[in-house]
Amino acid sequence: MNRQTRIFAPIDNVNPDEYWYENILGRVIKPITEKWNKLDWFWFSRYEHSLDINADENCVVNKIGGKFLGVNYRTTSIRFRFSVDESIHLQFESDLETLIKSHGYFITDFRDWDKSETGSGRHIGGQLTAERQEKRAERVTRFYHQTALLTLDALEFDANKQLYRFEKTTDAGMPYHNSCFTTPHHLFCNITKIPLYANVKVWHRDKHFSLKTETNWMAPTGHWGDISHSDSTPDFEKPMPVNFA
Repeated sequence: MNRQTRIFAPIDNVNPDEYWYENILGRVIKPITEKWNKLDWFWFSRYEHSLDINADENCVVNKIGGKFLGVNYRTTSIRFRFSVDESIHLQFESDLETLIKSHGYFITDFRDWDKSETGSGRHIGGQLTAERQEKRAERVTRFYHQTALLTLDALEFDANKQLYRFEKTTDAGMPYHNSCFTTPHHLFCNITKIPLYANVKVWHRDKHFSLKTETNWMAPTGHWGDISHSDSTPDFEKPMPVNFA
């Protein structure tokens, strides 16, 4: 059975906890997948956005409230997909829900997940046949599963601060804060010949500049300067491709 649930973390009305994502991975996803190590595959994705109360959102929106809902329906969550044998799925989901609640997180439900999503038009081109789409769905799902395993393997626990975070590499020449994901990310972009497009926005007010970068998937990804006016029309906006040689 291919199933899914969306795990919500408590959210501050201004900013989410810096390590909310890593903590859900370390407290919930890693222990449950190590305990139930017969899952055929699993993967997850993170979301920091406002829920659309009129959309499906892969959860029951009207059940979310209190500390899990910020201003303008702002939420922080992980969407967890997994493949589990039908004979044990009720026990697995019960254990998972218990673990989620024990750490102060929240879900609205469990539901089926259609694996054909990873063989859809977002993941394949060319001549579309049922055979090709099924094969692509299998390969993409396995790729996401291996990415999830690598992500969990890179978690470390800070006993002093009682939180999880990603390990840093020991190579002094590594860019991007010594992230252990920098090289795999670079090589994926290198192998697939796909650039990363970052939309750059610049505001100029009273001799002061501010800049914000975002992608079509998540925004904002970073900023510099005073962005109190960043909801207004920027003075400069352009998608900039970042190529990986």
